[in-house]
Amino acid sequence: MPINPQKLSPARKAAFDILLAHYRRLSYANLALDAELNKRNLSTRDAALTAVIVYGVVERRLTLDYQLRQFLTKPLERIRPEIHIALLIGLYQIYFLDRVPDYSAIAQSVELVKTIPAIRSMSGIVNAVLRRAQASEIIYPEPAETGDAAIAYLSIRHSVPEWICRLWKAAYPDHAEAMLAASTGTADTYLRVNTEKTTTAALKDLLATNGVGAALVDDCENALCLTKMRTNVVKLPGFSDGCFHVQDISAQWACHALGARAGETVFDLCAAPGGKSFTLAQMMRNDGKLIACELHDKRTKLIESGANRLGLTCVQTVCGDVRNRGVIDGKYGKADRILCDVPCSGLGIMKKKPDIREKTQADLDKLPELQYNILCSGAECLNVCGVLLYVTCTLNPAENEGVCGRFLESHPDFDVLTPLPQFSTGIRSAEGFLTIPVSRNHDGFFMAKFQKRLIP
Repeated sequence: MPINPQKLSPARKAAFDILLAHYRRLSYANLALDAELNKRNLSTRDAALTAVIVYGVVERRLTLDYQLRQFLTKPLERIRPEIHIALLIGLYQIYFLDRVPDYSAIAQSVELVKTIPAIRSMSGIVNAVLRRAQASEIIYPEPAETGDAAIAYLSIRHSVPEWICRLWKAAYPDHAEAMLAASTGTADTYLRVNTEKTTTAALKDLLATNGVGAALVDDCENALCLTKMRTNVVKLPGFSDGCFHVQDISAQWACHALGARAGETVFDLCAAPGGKSFTLAQMMRNDGKLIACELHDKRTKLIESGANRLGLTCVQTVCGDVRNRGVIDGKYGKADRILCDVPCSGLGIMKKKPDIREKTQADLDKLPELQYNILCSGAECLNVCGVLLYVTCTLNPAENEGVCGRFLESHPDFDVLTPLPQFSTGIRSAEGFLTIPVSRNHDGFFMAKFQKRLIP
């Protein structure tokens, strides 16, 4: 039978090519998606479906592979990558994408295989496997209370690697299962209102007038949660005028924990893409110095672009490695407050970056040393009585409590302060550190707040 590529949905073909490249080269899914979409002239609807399938397959890969093992007659590892990807795309739509009819999901995966001459003869196998899946409810291992069986169940049920399941069960026993459940699905979109240009009430009304629902956030002033959005955020009313920037509510809480004020000198040591720098500058009423540091020039320019759009003239960017104190120390004066939002494993944001699931435990091993060195460098740039806030978006004690404990041992001139003392959400350690578990509504975060004191 001749190949008829017109039968094939452009969205599925794009998703197939992106996923195949991702799993062959281990490129980041979001970068592979952006690069491929820039090459193709897809409609808005097809581009959106492509993104949903790509992120969905990456997010649900462990669960989907478990299903395939139930339906295949030979080991999954012996399946050609092209067949594997076509099956994953079909399975994801059958089990997790209600708006796509099963018959369409199956037919499209079959067509994907037919367009590749070397595997066209295997289209019947793809059809048969997906029809078995269509006739079956999603399958999970038997639930168990303890031991390896309990970890295996959680891993497949929530599509999170077993090593993360073990880590969270050990570190956060009362929260682990809820955190795992909250690590899949669509993340809420939060806006930080630019109080230099508008008010929360005015922006909420502007959005409502244009059919975009936005709810106030009880425990964070000048924040809005979008409840009804059907367009790219840059197309929202008020964006081009600099009335807001997108920022998860956990990150906004961190800015409130630092408590920057007008007239102060504030350093943001790992600033890109700039959201926290912008919020801090707004809290400072655009009065003072906000030094936003970033390692890479391209990302430094991203901060500059955002600050210009928002009209935040107090933001100055610095490109360099902040582990080298000479990058900032002595050039801008000592800081009154420092935000140390270090590079981390990102386990608290898997919902937004699903390929974090593909990390291994070994990938985390070098991070605490990097984080500790950045924290120590920041400490040297702080005024006496100044405040230093250490922040990560991960839920890993080695990167959080471990780094902060080591810092306190080597810096006897620092005391621990309580971040957000009136805050009712989260886990507070005996030392005073705050862990915010990932939830359906926000990212997972860690905060530790220190103050430099004068030693006689």
